Amino acid sequence: MAAFIASADGCDGVVVSSMAYLASDRKNAVQLYKHGLSYKAIAQQLGFPNVKAASRVVNRFRNRKTFNDATRRKGRSKLNSNQRNRLKRVILRNPQASLREKRDMFNARPRNIEEGITVSTSTVSRFTQQHFDITAPPTAEQQQSRGFRDARIAFCKTRLRTTRIISLDGCEIDTRDLVNDINAKRVAVPRGTVPQPLPMPPHNAAPAVHLYASAANGKVPLSSSIFVPFKRKQQFVSAGQCSPSDREQQEAFASRHLAPVLKEVCRHAEVNGMKPGTWQLLLDGASQHTSWQAMQMLESAGISTVEDFPAHSPDLNPIERVWHLLREQLRKLMPKRGVPRSSEELEQLVLDAWSRVSRATVKKLMQALPGRMTWVASHDGQFPAK
Repeated sequence: MAAFIASADGCDGVVVSSMAYLASDRKNAVQLYKHGLSYKAIAQQLGFPNVKAASRVVNRFRNRKTFNDATRRKGRSKLNSNQRNRLKRVILRNPQASLREKRDMFNARPRNIEEGITVSTSTVSRFTQQHFDITAPPTAEQQQSRGFRDARIAFCKTRLRTTRIISLDGCEIDTRDLVNDINAKRVAVPRGTVPQPLPMPPHNAAPAVHLYASAANGKVPLSSSIFVPFKRKQQFVSAGQCSPSDREQQEAFASRHLAPVLKEVCRHAEVNGMKPGTWQLLLDGASQHTSWQAMQMLESAGISTVEDFPAHSPDLNPIERVWHLLREQLRKLMPKRGVPRSSEELEQLVLDAWSRVSRATVKKLMQALPGRMTWVASHDGQFPAK
């Protein structure tokens, strides 16, 4: 199909046998569209054959952010491994900075200027979510709530000087969720082929485990994991929204599995040189952490907890970001070893992935917590990931 290409002044034109337009006309069309002109006016001014041709040029730029005809690279990042590591360091060292500030810090580095490398805020956001961000951010309605922000501000201002803490939380690893995630994020290899999707295990036979771990700001930032195998249908509903039988089951879960977890936390504190009474345990408001049995066990173990932790604030609990690093390692290991068929196989896979989580990265996440709390307190309790 023939397409009309206008000249730079928009008066003369020639007919060619391709759908390509001159880069100057594309730029002019986008600029006119930004100034409020309609597609019909753009087509008349630049000499496009019809309104559809003008809209196609503008939409092409809006979707691809480019004026040339280069084919889009699929499955590859424009950053090599060294450049990705530099971007990781910028994100880790400046947790309180906004996306634009992190972008400017990365683009202003002499090495990147020398190599001609620049990134956008969308790249920084995607990279942060892929490697460091928590998996369940608060909803937009929760972030706009005045009570949500006030609770975060009060907590950050009160606990701003808290440095000797151990972050503890549990995480559910479900085989079906991992397979879905891996199949959805398959990327193209250099030859252009796409890896085959992993087989989905049956719903009733999919193994799942619940594990606890702690993170500390010390020479041994990560603790050993304690696994709790369970079936998919064994869900624990938050207190106040469940029947008495469900609440009893939840408290039984806390009394049965939280005791060995607390012993591991105390051992973790001893390894890091934290004497009893000199550190606090950071727990979220999950009901298995706030039940009567859990409070009794914490009191009997002599463990002091950080009080008034704000709801829906996983960004203030560093162990939440460690779970994201763990899932990243699981996405790398499962295609090589296959889908686990039992809880034992899944537990061994998680252990191997846990050993690959960078201890230096976890230590930096713990060290960045005071800066993150300062950022939240000075930005009206906003959520940093947004």
